[in-house]
Amino acid sequence: MQQAIANLPAVGYVRLPQILEIFPVSKSSWWEGCRNGVFPKPVKLEPRTSAWRVEDIRALYPTLRDMKTRGFTTREIAEKLKEYGVYIELSTLSKYMHDMAQKMSQKSKTSSTRRVKKPASQPADSANAHAPATPSETE
Repeated sequence: MQQAIANLPAVGYVRLPQILEIFPVSKSSWWEGCRNGVFPKPVKLEPRTSAWRVEDIRALYPTLRDMKTRGFTTREIAEKLKEYGVYIELSTLSKYMHDMAQKMSQKSKTSSTRRVKKPASQPADSANAHAPATPSETE
């Protein structure tokens, strides 16, 4: 799942197979969600070709994650989706939410191990450049 999001282009359009790699729903549930406003509306590229804006898909991903962080249980999220005609098995959603939590955990670990900007300090040579010479330095 994390890799599927990383593989999305920065801008442009994505087709349904790419979307279904990210969100664990069936094609019919995805289309029902589009009709009900749960998922973004598609853009018609040709009379028989639909795609979705990458920006819309990327924005949808954190929405589900935010529901979990706001205290919704997996069952409540599944029931909320069901209200809009999006049917997803509880076990599938649970695995999806677990994967999202792992991704966030890994992301926080990598962000905490990033280099921290150190305060400006003088190099060792320049720190002593203006200091008077000690007897050991003159010998």
